[in-house]
Amino acid sequence: GDQYLAQAQDYALTLDQQHIELKANQLQFGMKLNHAEQAPIFDEATKSVVYEEAFDKANLVVYDKGTGNAGYDIQLLPRGNIEDVQFELENGEQAHISDDGQLVIPLENGEIRHSKPYAYQEIDGKKIEVDSRFALAEGILSFEVGAYNESYELIIDPEITFVSFEEEEE
Repeated sequence: GDQYLAQAQDYALTLDQQHIELKANQLQFGMKLNHAEQAPIFDEATKSVVYEEAFDKANLVVYDKGTGNAGYDIQLLPRGNIEDVQFELENGEQAHISDDGQLVIPLENGEIRHSKPYAYQEIDGKKIEVDSRFALAEGILSFEVGAYNESYELIIDPEITFVSFEEEEE
């Protein structure tokens, strides 16, 4: 199938139809898209990989944040249901949500974090922020959002950061 390898300065992403894998400094982390029915496409204009309808009535866009980190946007289309947006985390057994709303995935030699999601809508040229947070149950990552206008697209925008623990030389 179509597979993309995105090599950024600090990490590499492998993207195929139902799987996204991130590797950075010996850390490896994956997310499964169990319902994606079409292969992702590379959008040259925005330098991003787009999964159309990765979820029912929602697209997923994966790109480089320009900060040395990867980011992803969930575009919940009008009349979409946020409950349909779910990722299965690989190595997610120890995952938890921190007090400040980040998703933390501890790994043997470091940890991967997804920043607290920032969600917004653009309505009549104005950006309107919407409350959002991660939800986690048995290795499945989903999102909870506050009130928003369901006639317009809702964008949810986390950033993935990673910290590796250096081994101390004796």
